Amino acid sequence: MSKNFDYLGQTFQLQLINQIILDKEFARAIIDFIKVTYFDNKYFKLIIQMIKEYYSKYETSPNFDTLEVVAKSEISQELALKIVIDTITKVRNAPLDGVEIVQDKALKFCKQEEVKIVLEKAQKVINEGDFESYDQLEELLRYALQVGVKESNGFEVFNDLVDVLDEDYRHPIPMGVKGIDVLLKGGLAKGEVGIIFAGPGIGKSTLLTLVANTAFNNNYNVLHIFFEDNPKIIQRKHLTLWTKISPDELPNHKDIVYDTVNKIKENHTNKLILKKLPSDTLTMNQIKNQIRKVIADGIKLDLVVLDYIDCVVPDRQGNDEWKNEGSVIRHFEAMCHELNIAGWLGTQGNRCVSLDTIVDIKNKGLIYIKDVVIGDNILTHKGYKTISYVFPIEKQPVYKIKTKSGKEIKVSAKHKFPTLGGGLLSIDSGLSVGDTLFVKNTNIILDEIESIELVGKEDTIDITVDDTHMFYANDIYTHNSSISSQVVTNDQMGGSIKKAQVGHVIISIAKSLQQKEMNLATVAITKSRIGKDGIVFENCKFDNEMLEIDTDTTATFLGFEEQQVEKKKERIKELLAKKTDNFL
Repeated sequence: MSKNFDYLGQTFQLQLINQIILDKEFARAIIDFIKVTYFDNKYFKLIIQMIKEYYSKYETSPNFDTLEVVAKSEISQELALKIVIDTITKVRNAPLDGVEIVQDKALKFCKQEEVKIVLEKAQKVINEGDFESYDQLEELLRYALQVGVKESNGFEVFNDLVDVLDEDYRHPIPMGVKGIDVLLKGGLAKGEVGIIFAGPGIGKSTLLTLVANTAFNNNYNVLHIFFEDNPKIIQRKHLTLWTKISPDELPNHKDIVYDTVNKIKENHTNKLILKKLPSDTLTMNQIKNQIRKVIADGIKLDLVVLDYIDCVVPDRQGNDEWKNEGSVIRHFEAMCHELNIAGWLGTQGNRCVSLDTIVDIKNKGLIYIKDVVIGDNILTHKGYKTISYVFPIEKQPVYKIKTKSGKEIKVSAKHKFPTLGGGLLSIDSGLSVGDTLFVKNTNIILDEIESIELVGKEDTIDITVDDTHMFYANDIYTHNSSISSQVVTNDQMGGSIKKAQVGHVIISIAKSLQQKEMNLATVAITKSRIGKDGIVFENCKFDNEMLEIDTDTTATFLGFEEQQVEKKKERIKELLAKKTDNFL
């Protein structure tokens, strides 16, 4: 059979594109599998490409009028635009007779091509004896066989009313933080996903360990997966939660530890399984297989805690790192639903620049950002300001941004820049070629972006700067990281915005330097499909060593902002009073 639809004729291809636009269910079934190479006509290819890009962004196919608008905005050559518009008109007027056959043939063709690809890869694996790739092939074959599989038709609204009217129909699993559990109506239920995000070293692992420990204490079977910590460190954290003895002091109180552990074993038949997995090599499919093995061993899991999702790679690599990241978390949600388990995961919230970025430090001159320390004074548009925090080094994908004047900087997709007329933008949130940045130069202060290209994964670092929260990096003015935020909101979440779309609950953790020193944090429920969101726990106890988190005070985002305004007013009054006293 031919490798494209050309052998089926032009009318078939017009009808096929017509159905992708008109039949939303058919579009959902085929959009991920249909390729532009399946069309011979270059204008058909162009239209399919526009439809696929639109679907990727808006998760639906465009109507005909919208497709014409997209064409006019993307095609500058007059003759090419006229031909595309004329072709869209032909698609719009394509006959509807026999569209069922068109859909069926198209789906079978796409399925056949996907299966061919998998079989070719399978033969290569067999020939080379690459046993480690079998899990991936299993997932690829499942993916190929999903072509044309339509979603369930749903169920009658009156079904299972006894269960629906059960007062505790969700059967939530508490997370161990009283104030948050109340707002989540008891915690997270099976099939639901909770996301905890913050910068490195802020407290993701602390909260996730508390979640796993609390679930176990409530007689649930828990799998606690982690990638970066030493397993003994995680064990000590759980022992600290049970004994109230700090991790470093546990060896000095072995009798208490053994006695506590024996009592727990006597009173619990459920399991808390700890599993360290390699970072940046495992896919969600492989993690799912690990979970299936636990279930096959007779442990019916209730909760999976994943610390953290950024260490998982996508099953199917795409060109966009952050869309890949969105697919990983979507796969995690699908897994929780399929296996009927609750899932908590952590994710990063900071933004980063490459280690070879040059900054201007008072009394040190121009140095690499990797060499700065807390307390250094860095150049900003308001002079030199103090660096209040330096983030740990993190490896992640970086992009090289080059301006028309020749300035360059390598940053993550989530690193933000102040732009002329566009506010703070990152590559992830829309920064693109043509945007104007602020630069340090004797002749100009504005510089247009000439190019943005993906470089690959590199070690990165970031800082927090007092007052301005900005600094010059390679002479380009850039924003610092999010640790200084009094409330970290969803737009500061690292990576794909699909993270925020997936989570049933999103909890952020932010710490100023002062809060970090005093074992305090500002915790916020930034999203909740379960109960109230927009709730802030300001200056709550957050002890990373003892894993103690206490939420006594709450405020809404609006109320929190009003409190900050009032605090600033009071501070101004105090300063004015001091000046008056000095004058008198």
